[in-house]
Amino acid sequence: MTVRYQAALHADAVAFILHFTAANAIPKEMIACFLSG
Repeated sequence: MTVRYQAALHADAVAFILHFTAANAIPKEMIACFLSG
């Protein structure tokens, strides 16, 4: 496994985590607003 390959995997993992977090943050806020409203 080369350094470049590891860096690419790391970047993909970071992008996936950010995308997954963003996708989950919106519904949670909507649910919280719905319950509090």
